[in-house]
Amino acid sequence: MRLGQTTVASALLIAALSLASRILGLVRDRILATTFGAGSVLDAYYAAFRIPDFAFNLLGLAALSAAFVPIFIRLRAGGRDRAHRFASQVFTNAAFLLLLCGSIGALAATPLFAAIAPGFSSEQLALTVQVGRILFIATALLGLSSVIGSVLQAEERFFAFAAAPLLYNLGIIGGVLALAPMLGPVGIAWGVVLGAAAHLAMQWVAAARTGLRVQWAPTWRDREVRLLFVNLLPRVASLGAQQVQLLIVAGIASTLAAGSLAVFTFAANIQHVPIALIGIAFAIAAFPRLSSAVAAGDIEQFRQYFSATFRQIALLALPAVVMLLALKAQIVRVLLGAGAFGWEDTVRTLETVEAFGVGLFFAMLIPLLTRAFYAFEDTRTPFVISVAADVLGIAAAWFLGRTFGPQGLALALALAGIVQALALLVALRRRAGGLDGRRTGIAIGKFLIAALVMGVVIQVVKPSIAALVGTQTFIGIALQGFLAGGLGFGAYLAVGILLKSDEITALALALRRHALRAVPRAFGGADEARG
Repeated sequence: MRLGQTTVASALLIAALSLASRILGLVRDRILATTFGAGSVLDAYYAAFRIPDFAFNLLGLAALSAAFVPIFIRLRAGGRDRAHRFASQVFTNAAFLLLLCGSIGALAATPLFAAIAPGFSSEQLALTVQVGRILFIATALLGLSSVIGSVLQAEERFFAFAAAPLLYNLGIIGGVLALAPMLGPVGIAWGVVLGAAAHLAMQWVAAARTGLRVQWAPTWRDREVRLLFVNLLPRVASLGAQQVQLLIVAGIASTLAAGSLAVFTFAANIQHVPIALIGIAFAIAAFPRLSSAVAAGDIEQFRQYFSATFRQIALLALPAVVMLLALKAQIVRVLLGAGAFGWEDTVRTLETVEAFGVGLFFAMLIPLLTRAFYAFEDTRTPFVISVAADVLGIAAAWFLGRTFGPQGLALALALAGIVQALALLVALRRRAGGLDGRRTGIAIGKFLIAALVMGVVIQVVKPSIAALVGTQTFIGIALQGFLAGGLGFGAYLAVGILLKSDEITALALALRRHALRAVPRAFGGADEARG
């Protein structure tokens, strides 16, 4: 069964918008790295995010749209006034909770950050506390923006929703370049606040054009507000468990060599790019079809559609993994390797990227697997499996991190991701009574052979390209990675065609005909306000 053209096009457009945000995010990381290096300042900056981010996820704001949009649309069918009143109630309640959590966080900042960064010196902890208090302001703005963004998704006003994360990253870049020279490291935090304010402002203007007028309407007794809360609980619990894992990993990193947390964060940001562009994009696009099949009671259609989406993700995921592993040095040097970010920082980061790469293929499957359970209205199974994987990741990080540094932390989370994906797949197979496994297995076997040849080609041609373009400049390194990756991907397509892989052949034909240029204007959004 082929994926519908609308679904594929939607996934590609989601990926394109995500790519724009990710590219700007990587530019942001490069500016941070070249300005401060992988040292104590960035360790404090990244540690300062942990508590505000934990509060953001604990309140359910990171996953708000999943529960908000269906209720808003249902209420809108009976009149926009009722839907807008519901939005105002949610906005008001969110504002109250954010103000409460922010106030508590600011007052208790010193013991909170001391608990998650026990290895920091007193000076480094003081900087973390100062930056963290400012970041609570940014979290409040982003939390309110997530409510407005959910309204935009329900109203199918996607431009502002998609562009807002770009402004967020631009604010951080402005903080590094314009505010940090005047205010010191806290200038970065004020840049985050500036970006969050721009994030909210852009979405607010777009929502106002739909007729939304937010009013102060505090209530916890409204039936729809209570329903929203109930629907959010499993997602909040899952996100909370993930945040606890990140907090503990950050604490372990703070006890390692200086710069370990920054190196780990840089590598995590790099490996998350293919997850967002491939795994999340296709999962978001497939979710409505999977849900429709379950709602219609057509489990066979569910199996076929899941299998088709699974193969489509694998088609792109395996070459992405090979490219990341084979070109990790070029990727890290191009993205981060300049200024204060020296060769030692580069080596530590590329080693950490390599460790993440062990589980990257499985990490790209997890978004689809979890949404397949949500299609059955089952949020408990993915939650239980996620928590078990988080516990495993924390235990592994404790042993591997202390032995191998940030590379060990990444390997621990990669192994936990593999276990999570496999457990989800086994549980889903039992739930659906099979998942067209034979066809999927044959397809992935062909993808794997083609990807292995791709890796060999990249390794063989890299030295020749380096001799031709040089590797002493940014342009030379970028050209080496681009040309080697392009030749390797060409080999992937050629081998796939020789193996008579339907999916690779279709991809090659689509690229040849430039079919991927045509995409619809309407597209879906991601779960997270930060983008």
